[in-house]
Amino acid sequence: MFYGSPFPPNQQPGGAAPSPLGQGVPPMGMGVPPAGAGVPAASKPPEELAFAEARAAIKLECRDNVPQLMGETKKLSVAVLEAWDLMLVAGRRNLELNPVEVLRQEMQNQVMAYALMRFLPDETNKAAAEACAAKIPQAMQENPPVGKAGLFVRELESHVKDTPRNQAAIKEWLLSQPLFRAMTGNPQAFANLEQHYQECAPKMNQIIQSANESLTSLLQQQSQLRPGAQFRPL
Repeated sequence: MFYGSPFPPNQQPGGAAPSPLGQGVPPMGMGVPPAGAGVPAASKPPEELAFAEARAAIKLECRDNVPQLMGETKKLSVAVLEAWDLMLVAGRRNLELNPVEVLRQEMQNQVMAYALMRFLPDETNKAAAEACAAKIPQAMQENPPVGKAGLFVRELESHVKDTPRNQAAIKEWLLSQPLFRAMTGNPQAFANLEQHYQECAPKMNQIIQSANESLTSLLQQQSQLRPGAQFRPL
C-alpha cells in the first residue's frame, strides 16, 4: 500500500492540531443541515452523536456540494459497516483486534479504493472486482481477517507500479476526497466514532436515510428557489 496510514505521525486521532486542509472553510451558503437535524442533541444516543460529529467534519470539506456530501457520507458508513463485520468475524474466531485500528483501516480502504479506481482504467477495475469475488472467503480467514474493501484495494494495488509519478497521481486523488481531508486535517472529529461505531453500525441504514432525506429536501428547495441552478458534479 502506498500510504500505510492516512494519519501522519504528528496528526494521530485524539491528539494533534488539525492541518490547514480542514481550516479556513467559509460558512456554507446553502445552510446544509447536520445529520439528524431537528432532533435535540441531548436526546440522541452517543453513537449517533459520534457519527454526526464525523459527518460534520466531512461537511466542512464538501462546502456547498450536497451530492458530494451524500457520497462521502456513504463511504464513511460503509467503512463503519465493514469494520463492524470484521470485529464480528474476529469475535467468532476468538481473535483480538483493536477496534479503533480496524475502523481507521476501513476508512483508509474506502478513500484508497476510490483513488486507485480513478487512477486505473475501467477494465482494470472490473477485473480486480471480479478477482475479489472468489477470494473473499479466504481473505476472511486471514489473521487478521481482511474485508471486501481491503481485498479490493489489495487487488487494485497489484496493477500499479510503485513509482514516484504514480504515487503523486494517487495522492492527488486522495486529496480530492473530502473524507480523506477530514480524516487527516481534523482526526479528532472521528475519535468518538472510533469508540462507538460498533453500536452505530446496526442502525446505520436508519441514520443514513434520515440524513439523506434532509439533504434531498434541501436539494428540492434549492431547485425551486433557483431554477436552472446546477450543483458542482462529483
